[in-house]
This record gives sequence, structure tokens and C-alpha cells, in this order.
Amino acid sequence: AKVDLIRAEIALKENEMERREITSPLNGKVHEVAASEGSQVKAGDFLMEIFQVNPIELSFEVPKGQVGFLELGMKIRGQLSDSPGLAFEGEISFIGAEIKPDNESVEVRARIDNPNDEFKVGMRGSAEIMREKKAAALRGPSQG
Repeated sequence: AKVDLIRAEIALKENEMERREITSPLNGKVHEVAASEGSQVKAGDFLMEIFQVNPIELSFEVPKGQVGFLELGMKIRGQLSDSPGLAFEGEISFIGAEIKPDNESVEVRARIDNPNDEFKVGMRGSAEIMREKKAAALRGPSQG
């Protein structure tokens, strides 16, 4: 009787394991999978890399002399060289704190809406940062 009880508990636990679902806090696309179905994993193990694709983050560099004009929330616009005619608009979400010694620039990031998954990680293009109070725009190459 005790053996039957233990077998029933094991069967119940196996059934629970088969139905275990792991969810991500990100809404995105799977880029790399490190674990396969049936693998034993524990908390903290790397299972997969997920890229958030909407909104997507555009990374570009701004010369150090123009960084003082930047503010979070400033509008940007540009287009991709990988897909001519594919334009975008967004706003600055990050201004780096370090000047890169090799080209004396600062990393800046902007969020771009990407509801149709048109923009892919790694695409390249150019962007303008719009200065609302002045007609001038800051320019810099972008890296997606």
C-alpha cells in the first residue's frame, strides 16, 4: 500500500512537470535557445535570449560637443540604409554617461514603435535629433 502511494505521488509530480510552463517578462522574439525540451534546469539557468521588438531600441552615437543639447524624450527621425524608404520616428530614452575615447562620442538610445516587425536587430541607418526650440537638427549615424 505504501509503495502504491509513493508511485501515485511520483506519477502526480511527473504530470505536473510535463505541464510546467515558463514565461518571459518580455514580449518579444526568441533569438537563441540554450535548453531543449526535457532538459533539467534550475533557477537562474540561461534558457533562451529574447529580443524585445516592439518598441525596438535604436542605438547611435552623438559627438561629445553636442551631448549638452540632448534631453530624454527629445524626438528623433531617420531612415534605414538596409531598407531604403523605411523611415522611423521615436524619442530619446537613454543618454550615455561615458565619452568613448576612440571617437569622442556618447552612446544615445531611442525607442521606436515597431508594431509590424519591420525593424530588425542589427539594421543600420541614419537619424536626426530634433531640437524643438531651434530649427537645427543634430545628426549622427545609427546602429539598430
